[in-house]
Amino acid sequence: MLARVALGMIGALMLLVLGELTALLWAGFRDDITHSDVGIVLGSSVTAAGEPSPRLRARLDRTGELWQAGAFPVVIVSGGVEPEGWDEAAVMARYLEQRWQIPPTAILLDPTGNTTHDTACHSAVLMHQRGYRSALVISQYFHIARSRDALQRAGISDVHHAHAYFFESRDIYSTVREVVAWPVYRWRHTDACD
Repeated sequence: MLARVALGMIGALMLLVLGELTALLWAGFRDDITHSDVGIVLGSSVTAAGEPSPRLRARLDRTGELWQAGAFPVVIVSGGVEPEGWDEAAVMARYLEQRWQIPPTAILLDPTGNTTHDTACHSAVLMHQRGYRSALVISQYFHIARSRDALQRAGISDVHHAHAYFFESRDIYSTVREVVAWPVYRWRHTDACD
């Protein structure tokens, strides 16, 4: 009897995890590209030489492609300061200016976007200050669902998304981690921005 209850609980937990994984992948790979007031690209690591890592470069390249296609006129780059002292947002802005010819006037910097929650809250403030209502968030496929939820909880109701065209082996770990991180985020951040 006890073994059947334990097996039932394990089965229910596995179904829950499978459901979360399915929702995460569905959101991540099914781009929702709609003209928006701003594009928001989340930071990632910067190399020791102060250049975007391959993962971050893929996010920025997708952002540049979408900007050139007219998906949004303004880009918010959000990231923290690396241990080596590199400001991710400044590195991201420089890359978009040089590689994609996005003018500095079309780029808003959030240099304190250390977490997804921080990025969402800071982006919401930047958007509200300028009267922007809609956003298209760009990140890795496994990060889209949580990023979209964070922005909506921060008060941006019209959120669309696109994933970066990049995959590396550690994305498997990141996907598994996100299956836990996404529901934990929803549980921890019920009160939107502090």
